[in-house]
Amino acid sequence: MLHGRPFYFLGFNHPQLVRYASTNDTTQQDYFNRLLEAAAAAGMTVGRAWASFEGSPEVQQKGYAATFGHPRCKTLDEVLVLCKKLGMRVILSLADYQGSLGAGQNGFEPYLMWAKGTVNITGMTIADFYSDDRVKLLYKANLCAMANRVNHLTGIKYKHDPTIFSWELINEGTCLACPGPTLDEVPYRWLEEMSAFMKCVDPVHMVSAGMGGNYGRSTPWRLTDNPGPWALCFGEDFSRFFALPTMDYSVAHMYDVNRGSWNDSGREPCGYEDCLVEWYYDCIRGHIKESTYGLDKPFILEEFGLPYNETLRNQMFNIVRETFRESRVSDPNSAAAGAMFWLPAVEGEPNTNGLNVYLDGSRAPYPPENEYGANRSPATQKWYDAVRAMSDGLRRENLKDACMDQAKYDLYSTYDNQALKMYSSNSTVALLSDIAVDSAEHSSSLAQSPTTAYQEDPQAASNDELPSDGISQPVCPTCASVQQLPLQQWSEDAQQQGDENATTTQLPWGQQVAFDPVDYADVAEVVCNCLAGASPAANTNSSQFAQRHGTLFVVANKPFYFTGFNAWQLPWLVYTNRTVAAQELLEKAAELGFKVGRTLVPTAGPDTRMPSQREMLDPFGAVHLPLQPQANTYNEAAFEALDQVIALAEEAGVRLVLVLGTTGTNLGFTGPGLQLQFMQWVAGTYNITGLASVQDFYTDERARLLFKAYLCTLVNHVNSITSKRYKDDPTIFSWDIIQGPRCPGCEGNETADALVDWVDEMTSFMKCVDPNHLVSLGQEGFYGPDPEERITTNPSITSHCLGADFVRLSSLPGVDYATVQVFESLKEYNDITPNNCGWICHMAFFQEWLTAHLNDTAELVQKPLVVTDVAKAYHEDKRNQLFELLREVIDEDRASNPMSPAAGFLFSTANIGGQVDWNIPTVSRSSSGRSIYLDGSLPLPGPEQSQALPPMEQAWVQQINQIQNYFNRKTQKDNCVNAALTKLSSIYNTTEAKVYDSASTVDIIEQMAREAEQASS
Repeated sequence: MLHGRPFYFLGFNHPQLVRYASTNDTTQQDYFNRLLEAAAAAGMTVGRAWASFEGSPEVQQKGYAATFGHPRCKTLDEVLVLCKKLGMRVILSLADYQGSLGAGQNGFEPYLMWAKGTVNITGMTIADFYSDDRVKLLYKANLCAMANRVNHLTGIKYKHDPTIFSWELINEGTCLACPGPTLDEVPYRWLEEMSAFMKCVDPVHMVSAGMGGNYGRSTPWRLTDNPGPWALCFGEDFSRFFALPTMDYSVAHMYDVNRGSWNDSGREPCGYEDCLVEWYYDCIRGHIKESTYGLDKPFILEEFGLPYNETLRNQMFNIVRETFRESRVSDPNSAAAGAMFWLPAVEGEPNTNGLNVYLDGSRAPYPPENEYGANRSPATQKWYDAVRAMSDGLRRENLKDACMDQAKYDLYSTYDNQALKMYSSNSTVALLSDIAVDSAEHSSSLAQSPTTAYQEDPQAASNDELPSDGISQPVCPTCASVQQLPLQQWSEDAQQQGDENATTTQLPWGQQVAFDPVDYADVAEVVCNCLAGASPAANTNSSQFAQRHGTLFVVANKPFYFTGFNAWQLPWLVYTNRTVAAQELLEKAAELGFKVGRTLVPTAGPDTRMPSQREMLDPFGAVHLPLQPQANTYNEAAFEALDQVIALAEEAGVRLVLVLGTTGTNLGFTGPGLQLQFMQWVAGTYNITGLASVQDFYTDERARLLFKAYLCTLVNHVNSITSKRYKDDPTIFSWDIIQGPRCPGCEGNETADALVDWVDEMTSFMKCVDPNHLVSLGQEGFYGPDPEERITTNPSITSHCLGADFVRLSSLPGVDYATVQVFESLKEYNDITPNNCGWICHMAFFQEWLTAHLNDTAELVQKPLVVTDVAKAYHEDKRNQLFELLREVIDEDRASNPMSPAAGFLFSTANIGGQVDWNIPTVSRSSSGRSIYLDGSLPLPGPEQSQALPPMEQAWVQQINQIQNYFNRKTQKDNCVNAALTKLSSIYNTTEAKVYDSASTVDIIEQMAREAEQASS
């Protein structure tokens, strides 16, 4: 109410308003005046400013007493005077949870420093701000000082000044994973005490708090209106907080990033067009309804905004406008009191976060080049890292994951869509079978084409009209070169590590993990024996093997195009006495026309999974199955399982791509991954922090020798069922030497040299010891710096720092065919990176991604291309859309190019009735729900983790994350990304997005202001 009549409004936020007014720079002062005048001219009647100066340099240097005599208080006086002159009122925010420690911004940290008497407040947290009596006393003193301050221009105390709309106790005052049964108890008690105190000090003005608006356990029926189950961990309870009698109105903030990257069920990304828009409506309507009928108080959507994209921003602003208008018209008791956007600007304001709306019609200037911190000096970076670590501790970041896991389990029945899991595969199987027919028909038509001269005659392979295979014979290493390595020194070092007991680690649950010292002379002997029996010449019956001729695959002298599948579980099915299921899967795949399958060679190393994971997974057959329990030591049971899979595939008429290892590190859960395990053997210890990283796997001569011995053992293994050596078995389509190879932040030419050199050496070596089979690797498809125009084809700028290079890797002489993968987690954000990439965005990306790789494979690589993994979780209709898109792109390429490199693709994941959809457990969200049941069965749910990890395991996860972050070069990758954000800003489509117009947004704002005024009258 204002002057005895309803008061509805449109307003704005500006955290730097007081700073602009306080400067002696006349340009800044002019900007301050123009900004407020433009806001008033647009019809805005309420502004929100930050009236806390604890984080400013003057206060940090002089201490607590400086706060109340701060020169910016005089500037705040000026803000109030000008706002009154313009007919505007001001919400004053008195503290900020989001303040940036060390960056001179207002935050809660200085109160902790003053209470503790030191700048180093390590060990304290946000919970201390809310509960420590010393801190609360300091904060109350601040409230008193602000309420009783006398404006030096008007002589009016703040508590008597009607220009102040309200006091806001804190901005976004969350308490991440704070103690208490409901997580929100600590901030609730603080708000209860401080709002009552402020009402005593100033009974005239309204009091509230600028909370994010997350619901808590007091209103369980509202929990699905939260951005996700994790919202419980922020220590908020919208209904409980604003039900306090000393809180005068309710508040919520709404941004696209609030919603997070995933939809309610956590099963797929939440994109703007297909998820966020719906959430915006639900968020606003839910808060208005709860405020109207649950709280009986006005509601302010206190912050909302969207960066860069004017079209999407306008859509968001129109949703706010439409929802508020709809509520006011349909309900005379509507609590829809006001909305305040972020962030107004006028000419001269740099657009550092993309949220600026330029009220004067000017265009957003390009942000500073160093906005991402890429140009920090080493000393500044060291200080920044230290402050960031302290800030993370203050905000209880280390407790976030465990709390979010627990919230997910607690709210499982509320959020998780059980019906979604019971998806059908029938239409997908029919579609894939049709695509397989397309591939077979294309193979047949190409074989009969006179332009390619493929004939039944085996001699056709030498026809001059055939495309050249372009395959050069590898230069094989000699045993002498292997023996020249410092084998004895390596072995002595490994033995010394063992003598010092460095090879034994005790895990928290008492398990002893021991690595036998590696005898590198024995490893070298394996490689030498292998080389002695190697010949670069192929088997005389080589036509039975899959071969490459130019951009085509050839089998029995005929073109070979295929549709196939991934079924990594096959060896595990056999090992756990489910051979019949493996046989049925392969036979059904062959019946449907799926000629090639891709499966995983069993893993390496000891079983170091946490007890909870073993208890959850082992009963369902997801057991630990190591082919190499120790370095250069092999498990016959694992080999026998793989033997059986190959024999079953031969009987069914299916060829197999054998994946020799994965790069993913998942210590404590599924395992370390091949790279980390090899480096643990080399280092002789479980914890290799400070000893080895993924770059060392690619460059360390000991790791390379171990890997070559592994390759030798595989190719020369004699199948216990068929009596064929693997290298002589045409059932094996190809060797996939490693899945998803990356070298994050590695050194070299645009970070890819280490990986390229390793792949070059290992694929050439594999061609020496097994000249019969094709060799490749499971690339995700990330582009390097050349060709430059392809950099923006990458999913994001981050791709630049993963140490992969599709063109360079695919062009290596030992790599027989190029590979690429297609799944949603490749691209979480759009090119500009602030907005989530949903299904519409993904489909556009998939088409560009596939087309680019087909074109570059044909023109630059000149080899076949296989999409080795393509998947969509759960939604059958969307999965079918993806496969239809793949079919269209491939058919178009084959129609336009008789020698198209579009050789085949492998979908994920083939399964059979009665077997678990292994992607349902929450072990890996990115691959969830991918199983396609070839026999039409519904999914069989796998195990669900019903509760959070025990405290011992939670603590262990923190430790192993440090190991994995070091190994995966997280710091180096982050630094690389920061540099790339600046370096590649001119290449990515950021200029057009960041230098945008606001005129159409201003039109919407003015309409909202007029409608608020009309509602008031």
